[in-house]
Amino acid sequence: RRSSDLRILQKIDDLALWDNTIVVFTSDHGTSLGEHERTGKTNINQGDERCWPIYPEVAHIPCLIAAPGLPGGTTVDSLLQPVDILPTLFDLAGVEAGRAERFHGRSFAPLLRGEPMEPLHDCAISASFLRRAKDAAPDKWTTPVLYTTEWAYAPIGANGERELYYLADDPYA
Repeated sequence: RRSSDLRILQKIDDLALWDNTIVVFTSDHGTSLGEHERTGKTNINQGDERCWPIYPEVAHIPCLIAAPGLPGGTTVDSLLQPVDILPTLFDLAGVEAGRAERFHGRSFAPLLRGEPMEPLHDCAISASFLRRAKDAAPDKWTTPVLYTTEWAYAPIGANGERELYYLADDPYA
């Protein structure tokens, strides 16, 4: 952790604000550390013509949430998307449900509380915004991957061909 992060948490302690404060730590994405023969998060090597699917090591992001009334050490094993974070924060803060319904995401606060709930999503898609020349594919692609709880499907895999992974057998998932 950076010292500024520690100072923020220390100030919450000093001011006794934990009873009415929500703290979220998250990131935008991971990075490849040699999995799928890749290192980094996108193709920046001019000599490498491969596509870069958003494999699990890149798609999985950390998300730690501390809030009043939440049990510590809870792990949520569910398909979630970043778009679900804001409705979850509204729910944890007690903001009326009508306001949260304006968002595309859904609250996973019950899961954080250890309560059962139906899965939020049947699938999740990791994708990247690509700028391209008019009517032309980009030279270097970061391609989407569709995830279910059991499968990952890359319609444009590393070499431009479709890839399907059973996640329980995928050593990189």
